[in-house]
Amino acid sequence: LHDARPIFLTELLTPTGSGILISQLPTAEVAPVSPDEVSELVALVSRFEPEGNLAPRSRELIEAAIGDFRVLKVDGRIVACGAVRTFGEKRHCLIESIAVQHDFQGQGLGADLMQELHRVAADQRAAAVYVLTTGAEEWFKGFGYQVVDPAHTPKEILAALRPERNSVLLRRGVTPEERWPD
Repeated sequence: LHDARPIFLTELLTPTGSGILISQLPTAEVAPVSPDEVSELVALVSRFEPEGNLAPRSRELIEAAIGDFRVLKVDGRIVACGAVRTFGEKRHCLIESIAVQHDFQGQGLGADLMQELHRVAADQRAAAVYVLTTGAEEWFKGFGYQVVDPAHTPKEILAALRPERNSVLLRRGVTPEERWPD
């Protein structure tokens, strides 16, 4: 306690709300999905499909794209997910399947996840990042996305559009802080 270095403690409610956890280590982390977490990821994504917030995806489709996904875990439990799909010569990325469990919404976890997904897009040397949304247009605009005319969109991104879902297509460039070194 007499150490001259400041000690920073993080005080958080536990995921179950049964007490207070005081820790020097973060309890939330964003990471790639491991093969043994696929069932937990599928369960999270499937919760948002009936509401129309996410397009339906089969387990097989998620397994085939497992390398595109990142999950946010709180105390080892997946509470949010998202994916970055890369097209062309790795010049365009599509962020999709953003989901945050209802009891964890409003805590900034979606923003933490988006930061990681943007970093992944930058690591893949993306020039532009796209999203499709049916109800979170304003949220994505908060990250610098703007509605884009489909006529000025790469055909690979357009192929992901599902007209029956009435999705809005948004785009943003990769910011200087996210860009790879020259």
